[in-house]
Amino acid sequence: MNIYLKMTMVVVVPILLLASGCSDDDDSSSGGGGDSSNLSITSTNFNEGGAIPTNNISNVCSGGNQSPQLSWTNAPSNTVEFAIVMDDESTPGCNTGINACVHWGLFNIKSSTTSLIENATINPPMTESQNGAIGKDYEGPCPPSTHIYKFTVYALSSDITPDMDAMWTRASFSSTYSGQIVDSATLSGTYTP
Repeated sequence: MNIYLKMTMVVVVPILLLASGCSDDDDSSSGGGGDSSNLSITSTNFNEGGAIPTNNISNVCSGGNQSPQLSWTNAPSNTVEFAIVMDDESTPGCNTGINACVHWGLFNIKSSTTSLIENATINPPMTESQNGAIGKDYEGPCPPSTHIYKFTVYALSSDITPDMDAMWTRASFSSTYSGQIVDSATLSGTYTP
């Protein structure tokens, strides 16, 4: 009988200890530091990894140079505003990180805004920063070979005032505003001349 009691204890005690850790009384996942999010970004113009259409290509390459339609969902509840940065780290022609080719920087997007139409008119308080073509607007792709373009939307926990004369890459923006970025999502598109 002693052996059966010992075997029961060996089996039952670990099960009870395991079960006590599964209680739903623990609310540590919902406490004070914000909520988890799965921010996502999509476009009706192209799918993730898909070809960017001609109307979104630079007019230098006989395109329409229109910014693509973009939508984003599932932002954290503490989002105050959004920012969007488009850059290209493909070679030949561009570098990586803070030295990527800059195509678009769009800032001060209200938290109530969750999409932009194609060829969106940018009205205050939204602002656009310098692009690699020395303009303050969207500059579509016009690469020498197949390149990958990344559109990243950032959810920010406070208002920011980035330098509009700077050419913001995703790396430089993420580094400068790491304390305000609460989530981000990236959509990639390609263009082959």
